[in-house]
Amino acid sequence: MVIDQSCALVAGLDSARITEEIQTSCLRPTEMQEAAAIANRRRRDEWVAGRIAAKYTFLCGEQSHESNRSGALYLRMLDSADLAAFSSVEYRSVAVVRDRAPGGGPAHVGWSSGSDTMQVAISHSAGISCASVGTAGVWSLDLETPAPRVPEFYIHTFTNRERDWVGACATAYGLDPEWLYTLLWSARECLLKTPNFTALSLWDMPSLEIEILEGAERLVRVHDSKNLSGSFEFLEASTFYGPFRLAVAGAPNLILTAITGHDYDPNYEHSYPSQDRRSYGRGPGHLRAGNPLPGRYSRTARQS
Repeated sequence: MVIDQSCALVAGLDSARITEEIQTSCLRPTEMQEAAAIANRRRRDEWVAGRIAAKYTFLCGEQSHESNRSGALYLRMLDSADLAAFSSVEYRSVAVVRDRAPGGGPAHVGWSSGSDTMQVAISHSAGISCASVGTAGVWSLDLETPAPRVPEFYIHTFTNRERDWVGACATAYGLDPEWLYTLLWSARECLLKTPNFTALSLWDMPSLEIEILEGAERLVRVHDSKNLSGSFEFLEASTFYGPFRLAVAGAPNLILTAITGHDYDPNYEHSYPSQDRRSYGRGPGHLRAGNPLPGRYSRTARQS
């Protein structure tokens, strides 16, 4: 097993690969009890896979004693040989603890015998779980499965400009519109998991217009990838809160987005629009659609 220490590791794990032996070897008794309390089988399996992937990335970081400074990300889908790099004692010495505050928050990971922990980003979909440890590498992750929706969903969830961008990209690059809409949704999910957007919820999703400024042509490689693994592509993007870089990996049936600590400033100072931020972006025509180009939007916008 060779891990590129110049990149921040995002570990992916298919829950179907987790045997009972692997589960008991990697989870602490309290974690086994917490897993058993999850009634839905698929959700339980994804929860277990997410915890094991988080422990794996933490142990890799502890082994290297180096932090990623390049801002690069690398996605590695784990198999039994990868998991065997660390002993059962090591896995069970690591605790993944969810935030129990009233508003919730990111989980944290660290040695069970100590008090120091670090944030861990975990997301799962379709039986796959992904995790990355430490805000120096990744602020948030989101994994989604593209699926068709009724037309009303797109009208009420995405702005005119977003729908124009999807149409332009689908035509120019031969990308599946459902895949592109899922990408925008996943980017919004990522933003909701970052400090700037903790006051918002899923009900505010229509207000988070994602403006893709550059890099849409690189989505072809992600869209056409046969497997969910390897390097990420970076897109220049923006919301009303300011610019950010969106990392994207995936395959035709999965999309993984990430916002990294190197490219996202949680203390970025930017005023919200004059109206209530929860209503910003809702309703048709609030932004001038203009002439959208694949990969770049005009940055000019106005409120109606």
